[in-house]
Amino acid sequence: DSGPRLTGQEQLIVAPNPASISVGGTQQFSASRRLSDGTTDPNPSVSWSATGGTITGAGLYTAGGTPGGFRVIAALTGGGILADTADVSITPAGARTYSTSFPLTENPVSEGGNWINGGTTGLDWSNVRTTPGHVFGTQTGTNGVDDAIALVAGSWGPNQGAQATVFNGGASGSKEVELILRGTITAHSARLYEFTFSVNGGGVSIVRWNGPLASFDVLAHCNGAINNGDVVAATAVGTALTLFRNGTQLCAATDGTLPAGSPGVGFFRRADGPQNSDFGFTSLSVTDSP
Repeated sequence: DSGPRLTGQEQLIVAPNPASISVGGTQQFSASRRLSDGTTDPNPSVSWSATGGTITGAGLYTAGGTPGGFRVIAALTGGGILADTADVSITPAGARTYSTSFPLTENPVSEGGNWINGGTTGLDWSNVRTTPGHVFGTQTGTNGVDDAIALVAGSWGPNQGAQATVFNGGASGSKEVELILRGTITAHSARLYEFTFSVNGGGVSIVRWNGPLASFDVLAHCNGAINNGDVVAATAVGTALTLFRNGTQLCAATDGTLPAGSPGVGFFRRADGPQNSDFGFTSLSVTDSP
C-alpha cells in the first residue's frame, strides 16, 4: 500500500503522491525524512526504484509506453527499513500532465529543470521560489507590475487546465495568486493568460499579457473571494477561458490571441503588503489535451 512506513516516530515521505504522467513523460520525485523530534531532513540519502518506467538516482522518473497504475519507491540508505511509495498513473499519449506539492527549497523554483522563471529568463519580472509544501513569489512590490511568474517547461498542447490549492497565512495588503495558461517567457517579453484570485477579497480576473512589461488587457473581472485551502482552477479550451473556485465557475472570457504556450503560476503584491511568504499555493496540477 502507498503511504509512509514508520520506524518509531520517523517517516520517509515521497512527493508528489499521487502523480499522473503521460506515456514517455517525466516527473521529478523527492523524498524528505520526518524525524522523531518533529523536525524535517529535506535531503535524506535514499535509493529509488520504480515500476512502469525508469528512475534515476536523483529521483527523475521517465514513464514507459504502457498506460496504467504503477509505483515509485524510495528507501532510506545506510540501514533501517524506512521507505515510502508514491502511486503513479501513466496516461495515454496525447495528454501531458505535471503535478507537484513543491517539496524542495529552491530560489528560483526548478524541480530538476522543469520550470522557466520570469526573472531569470524574462528579466523584467520576478522569480518564483519554494519551501517544502509552499510555492510563492519574490516580488519587491515597488513598481507594481513585476509579478513573480514561472512556467512548466516543455511542449504543451493548446487546450490546457491548471488546478492549485491556495495558501493564505494571514496575508495583508493587495495580494493575488495566479494560474497561468498558454504562457511564453523570453527576454523582456511575457505573453500569457493570467487567471488571478485576490487573497483579500478583491475579486477574480482573467487577463491577457501582451509581451512587454505592463502591457496587458483585462478580459473579465468578477466577484469572488478565496480562503486558505480553497482549490482554484482555470481552463483554456479553444477561445474559451474559464476560472473556477472549489469546482464552481466564477468567471469566463473569450479570446483567441494566444494560441499556445505553457501552464504555470504567478504571484502579485503591492508595496502595502510587505511579505511574499504569507500567500501562495501548496500544490499544483496542470494538464493538456490534443
